[in-house]
Amino acid sequence: MVCLQNGLCEQRVAAIAGGDRVLGAIVAWGATTPEPGTFERTASGGFTIGRLDGHADPRLDSLARLLEPVGPVETTRNLAGKRWSKLAY
Repeated sequence: MVCLQNGLCEQRVAAIAGGDRVLGAIVAWGATTPEPGTFERTASGGFTIGRLDGHADPRLDSLARLLEPVGPVETTRNLAGKRWSKLAY
């Protein structure tokens, strides 16, 4: 399971699905919904992906390839630290 929101939901999802089945992402671009079913990207950016436990995971490479058409992808072994750094800005 991939959590693609900027919230802190990976731990909750991991409790249900199992920690080894969860990857997380930090979204670094902005968007708006001007009307139902319509989305507009309002800022450039990409993704930072990783696991909460900091372990390397070959699935991150596959996920990065899937996300790269949307924007640049960085992998991290410190997902929580990266997220809190973004929130601090």
